[in-house]
Order: sequence, then structure tokens, then C-alpha cells
Amino acid sequence: MRPIESFQTNTINKNKRLKSFSGNFTDEINSEELFDIPVISVTGTNGKTTTVRLIHTLLSRLGYISGLASTGGIFIGNNKIMDGDTTGFYSARKVLSSSEVEVAVLETARGGIIKKGLGYKRARVAVFTSISEDHIGMGGLNSIEDIIKIKTVIFDEIHPNGKIVCCNNPLLMESLKGRKRVCLFGIGFDDNMKIHKDMGCEGMFVEGNYIIYFNNNKLTPILDIRELPFTHNGISKSNIKNIMATIMAVIEIHPNLNDIMDVIKTIKCDLSVNAGRQNIIDMGKFNLVLDYGHNSESFIEVFNIVKSLNPEVITAIIGAAGDRQDKYIRELGYIATKYSNNIIIREQKDLRDRNIGESARLLMKGVLDNKDFDITKVKVIYKEEEALANCMKDAKEGEVIVLFTQCLNCIIPVVNEFLKSIGKEMLYI
Repeated sequence: MRPIESFQTNTINKNKRLKSFSGNFTDEINSEELFDIPVISVTGTNGKTTTVRLIHTLLSRLGYISGLASTGGIFIGNNKIMDGDTTGFYSARKVLSSSEVEVAVLETARGGIIKKGLGYKRARVAVFTSISEDHIGMGGLNSIEDIIKIKTVIFDEIHPNGKIVCCNNPLLMESLKGRKRVCLFGIGFDDNMKIHKDMGCEGMFVEGNYIIYFNNNKLTPILDIRELPFTHNGISKSNIKNIMATIMAVIEIHPNLNDIMDVIKTIKCDLSVNAGRQNIIDMGKFNLVLDYGHNSESFIEVFNIVKSLNPEVITAIIGAAGDRQDKYIRELGYIATKYSNNIIIREQKDLRDRNIGESARLLMKGVLDNKDFDITKVKVIYKEEEALANCMKDAKEGEVIVLFTQCLNCIIPVVNEFLKSIGKEMLYI
């Protein structure tokens, strides 16, 4: 599937030659043959981890050795070489120092940029997935404009021939002015997208059930979202957007759209590809949805996916990151009441400088803000494992339990114990 001729392939082949060379370096290779490893850098509020994982998986299945640094650790090809939240300067350097890596896929988070800056130069592609108010009040960020200023640093560190792939959000348009090779993606074809298309630029949007690709004023339907398992057959709007961003990034490395479309149809949003993000697990008489969601935008997205499963009952197990402002934590409790029949409030293992129970009390205040919600349907169970075990034990036919979790290693054993008890295959991550 690898392309025969392209600038990117030439770069990768030259790097392979350098890595395997054992003779006189100066006699055989001149400076014009030295190239960077192509870098795809991904930032944004939500969707960063999912998008880099999707890019990494797609590149791997297309035949490339991709190096991935993300919230879930560092991978070289299929091998995990480091665990943890690896989204900063040193993680990028770790990937780029590998002699095996042909393409570097880097999740570039706010915290890493502020602490040390970017760990690379001249990205081939810079992707901006989404923007919302998460992290306001942290690390000197007092407004959404501050967040944009930090995250759009990746637009500045772009190769002269590189591409910017950006969500179609009015808040980001000012940051794109004067930039070369800007590609927009979004769900609808609004006025801003139309202007972009009429200028002969590149982009993608969704119309009906189809992803439409445009370039040089030509519109081409390329994919039916109902045929994309990564979007749960079209019900996940956020993963539809993540797929559009992924395609426009990967085509810069592998300039064959047909190959990319063929492979993208085979990728599932499961624990092997996208652990802890929109995973829907069949638990027999009920479904379990696992997601990392920790802000209002991600909560609403996941609850809408849950509703699309047509459940008889929705039980939500919610927690909140303690380093968020009180109003944002409280808002999560309120959102849960708009979608759920039952709510269990838990605490994070990492309290992030709050006292035990403090975040839970704020979530409860959010629940109480909805006067129409039956307060008898709310429980507080601080320990996440206990909350999940209780929910699964009491689950009814047709119920969906949605667990917002940042600790898969804690809850997978609990899930497996239940699966074992009903004779179903256990999960592995």
C-alpha cells in the first residue's frame, strides 16, 4: 500500500538508508540527502488522544513504522515502550530519537507547551481538533483566548510546505489568517466552509450520511459514516470529526485517498485501538460505555452516543478533575441529570489539591441545580471500583451504564470479574 513516489516517501527512504549505513558517511551521503522524520502534531481541547491513536493505527496498517506519544504512553509501531501521560517535550524527543520511526505522531498538550515548549521542529502536519473552555484558571490561562494562544503555537512550528488541519470554529479563524495550506473540517457546510472551498482550499464536512472532501473547488463524497465502525456506525459526531482530521493529516504522508478510505473502514473504536474513549462493551443484558470525558463538551457527546443506543435505563458514574474551577465541576453534575435515570458520584484517585469529598459535593450541587431530577436516584460512592461493581450487579435488561474514568487499569479487573461470572470473554488492554 505504500506510495511509490512522493516527497514523504523519499524522506522515509533516505532516513532508512542513513540508519542502515555502515561505511564512510561523508563519502557517501551529502547534506542534500538529510531529511527530517515527518511529524504530525495534534492539539486541541477534546479529541487529541483519539486522533493521534487513529492516525498511528492508520499509518501502521498502511505499512509505516509510526512513533506515537500520547496520554496513553509511547509506542514504536505496536510496541509500548513507556507508560504514562507522555504528551510533552521529552516524549516527543523520545519518539524522534528512535532509529525505527518513519513518521512521528505527537499529542501536543497545553501543559507540555507551557512547561518546556515543543519537542520538535517543522511539523509536516499540525492538527487542531477542537476548542472549548476546559483548563481556564489553570497555569495562568484566564480565558479561552489564552488557551488558543498557547495551543496555536503548533501553527508557528510548521514546515514551509506543511499543512494545517483545523476544526471549523469561528474562535480559531483569526489564528489561521495568513497561513499557507489550511484545511478545515467540520460537521456542516456553513458560510465559513463555503468561503474556504470557493478559495480553492482543502477541507471536509458531513452532508447527510456522507463525508464530503473538497479541493480546488471540487466536491467529492468519499465515505458513508454508517460504514465507519470507529464512529459506531455514524452516531459519534466527535469521532466523525476525528476521522476527517486523520484523513487530511495522513494523506500528507500517504497520498492515496483510496488506500486510506479502505483502511479507515476497518478500524474499530475498541480497547485495542482507543482504550478508554467511547468504548461500548456488551455485558450480556446491558451495555457498558467507558469514556475519558472530563468536561461539558465531552459529557454531552458521550451521553448523546448513549441515547443513540436506545437504552431502557441510563446510569451514569461521574467524577471530576479537582483542578478545574468549581463552576465547571458543578456543570458536569447538572449535565448528567439531563440524560440519566440514575447517577453515582465518585471521587478521582488523584484529588488534585482538593480535599476528599470536595469535588463530589460540587457535582452534587450540580445535580441539585436540576429541580426536576429525582434526588433519590443519586448515590455517592467515592471508590470508582465499588461504584461500578454495584451498578453492574443491579443492572437491568436494556440498561446502559456510562462510566467516565481516567483509570482503566483500576476498572478493567472489576469488569472482567463480572464477565467471568456470566461466562463471557474477558477484556484486555
